[in-house]
Amino acid sequence: MEAHFRALLAAMSRLGMDDVERKIYFTAHIAVDPRHSLELNDGVRLQYPPLMKHQLRNLVRGAHLAARAGCQQYDYWLDLFRSSANQV
Repeated sequence: MEAHFRALLAAMSRLGMDDVERKIYFTAHIAVDPRHSLELNDGVRLQYPPLMKHQLRNLVRGAHLAARAGCQQYDYWLDLFRSSANQV
């Protein structure tokens, strides 16, 4: 997701969108997301006692839901920037 946040910040700059709060949000995720992903992976890999099959299924389902939500959020921002570009 880091690359998506970089693309969103670049689009904001090209469009002259200077919303400081949004820029802070996206900039923070460039640094936080890769580290957070590694921590989540290590948490599952090093889990003791090991997770049971039904727990792993629930965890994978949650990861899929989170990925889908991230895509929907990215699509929302992309649509917003495209509509803003048409207004410039």
